[in-house]
Amino acid sequence: MFDGTTVLLLGGAVLLIILVLILEFFRVACVKREAAAVAGTTSLDSTLCESKDCVRCAKNKEVLRSALTRLSYHASDSRVSNLSTSSDLVSLTNNDIAMVTADIRASLKKLRDQVDRTRSEEWNAKEGTDVSLPIVFKCSGIREQKVWSLDDFPGMNLLEKNFTQIFLEFVHLYKSPLSETTQFWKTNQTNRGVWQVVMLVDQGRKTKASELCPITMSLIEQIPYFMGGNMFGNASFSVVHPDTEITAHYGPTNCRVRCHLGLKTPVEAESKSCSLWVEGHSLNCEEGKCIFFNDAFLHSVHHRGSPNSGVRVVLMLDLWHPDISDAQRKVLDYAFS
Repeated sequence: MFDGTTVLLLGGAVLLIILVLILEFFRVACVKREAAAVAGTTSLDSTLCESKDCVRCAKNKEVLRSALTRLSYHASDSRVSNLSTSSDLVSLTNNDIAMVTADIRASLKKLRDQVDRTRSEEWNAKEGTDVSLPIVFKCSGIREQKVWSLDDFPGMNLLEKNFTQIFLEFVHLYKSPLSETTQFWKTNQTNRGVWQVVMLVDQGRKTKASELCPITMSLIEQIPYFMGGNMFGNASFSVVHPDTEITAHYGPTNCRVRCHLGLKTPVEAESKSCSLWVEGHSLNCEEGKCIFFNDAFLHSVHHRGSPNSGVRVVLMLDLWHPDISDAQRKVLDYAFS
């Protein structure tokens, strides 16, 4: 039997637990309302693509709101970090989380009133700027560098050394007459011409097509800079046909650097007719060589070669920006997983 004092103590404990649960319920509700208020209620109109699942074009605000809510949970409840062993968030400091959270809030605020850059006066006004203008998320405090080199990514020559094997897997995937293989290829929207892409890693997730390229995937997974498991991370084969113009556009985030490994280029006589333009820099792709650029800057691709000049083929993959620390990677992987 319990005496009166024990009963009162137990009753008080139960009431306290109930109060804590009620406060937590209201805290979560406030976080969601805050995220929605910052982000606004309408989605960003975009002419870049029509995919309902595109992070850059269709789900930008939804992605940022979700990331903000995830980090708000973690920052206020240690139990969440204990459950997040896959991201190793236990080792992160509140400062790491606070910095990324502040960047997400700033990105949400920018999206609230932003019009589609492809139709605004800002598009032409910003050409030549030294500041990146990512469509979704901008990370502060990192270098605003447009073009990078192999020296900035030690070990990336692994791709160059295995160029032949990667190229053969591309040919197998591209030339296969099987319907279950041809369905993997998609035609992206372009200003003019034909631009085909097959995704191996699509917004952080491996695709069925990746199973047909085991050597390529094995090499990608050995690269410590690859943004695997993060929705801003992609890997794909890209084929640009002659007489094609890929409209100038901005990528979704500045926290990545995009790599192009040249697999096939137009015939030598017309090699200069095909190039990648990044805010005043003209980059020519070479077979077996990597080029690196931050696609958060305005960039485009043109292939003005003759019909017989051949296609331009690259392996595209997204790498972590060199200035993103290991701790920031973990926070960003958790927020944008």
